[in-house]
Amino acid sequence: MCTLDQIAILSQAVSSLAAETSAALALIGKEMSEIRLYTLQNRMALDYVLAATGGVCKVIGPECCITIDDFSGKISNITKEINQTGQDAAMSHKQSWIENDQFIIVLWRDYY
Repeated sequence: MCTLDQIAILSQAVSSLAAETSAALALIGKEMSEIRLYTLQNRMALDYVLAATGGVCKVIGPECCITIDDFSGKISNITKEINQTGQDAAMSHKQSWIENDQFIIVLWRDYY
């Protein structure tokens, strides 16, 4: 197997890996957004139910503070970068074959 074939195979593998990783991160991000919303809705309902007794913080104590960071924007940016890397790898592979084909045509024309 020649080096160009190995590069083509590696380029395709990087492209596929990037696409699959990007898709997985998008699904995880969607799931996390849904969990964040569900958690906050439950907390609001629990606060409402326990309002007569002082709310969740009165019952739980000092651990009642809840903060759920939202990194969905950063995850989305990383996903886009991974996708772009995969596209660049695929394009690099295609360009190398195009350049190689042109080289072969020039060699053939000069030979014959």
